[in-house]
Amino acid sequence: YAVTVIKSYITIVLAIGLITFIFYRFVTPFKNILIRGFIIMLFIFAVVIAAFVTNFTDQLQLLAEESKVQVDAFQRNYRTTQQDDEGSLAALRTMEIDATVGGLLKRSPIAVFNCLFRPYVWESKKIFILLSSLESMFLLFCTLFLLLKLKFFGFFRELFNNPFILVSLIMAILFALIIGFTTYNFGTIARYRIILLPFYLFTLVNLYTEYKEKKKLAA
Repeated sequence: YAVTVIKSYITIVLAIGLITFIFYRFVTPFKNILIRGFIIMLFIFAVVIAAFVTNFTDQLQLLAEESKVQVDAFQRNYRTTQQDDEGSLAALRTMEIDATVGGLLKRSPIAVFNCLFRPYVWESKKIFILLSSLESMFLLFCTLFLLLKLKFFGFFRELFNNPFILVSLIMAILFALIIGFTTYNFGTIARYRIILLPFYLFTLVNLYTEYKEKKKLAA
């Protein structure tokens, strides 16, 4: 209750992760691919019907417009409060966002990347930001290393073979998405992303463990 009152988006992300985990555990016991596919299609059909009944498209558009208003407010706030302090400026360009679902989705990869893998070392103007950039560089290096070693498709195959890894990555990406959209100061990003680091690092460590185990079996 306290978390919901203070930071409601945390509860929402946790709920999405829990729902994903429960759905995964419900589907995977069925080894027959036809039965599994039927359950997934039934779920998708139920979602489509629910979206049609609740006029979900209009509600989603309203959510997109409200999100743009909030993002614009954050942008104005950062420009107003930091224009006199060049050293604290984000060095992140504020994003012009189209007030549509498509517009938000188009900017989502940039927001996630900025949260996880920036600032770069050459963007550092303070010691604290330099340390944050080294952390970002480490996360980027580890991610690229695993994508290379697991050969990209293997990376995602391992994700979908383990519900704990899958849910951890989903939650980390959702947190990164929210933080990336609403935060334009590197120091603030470094503090806010603390909440997603356990989930993202859990994902990387488990994927690396899977890679080492397969390498050992192959040897």
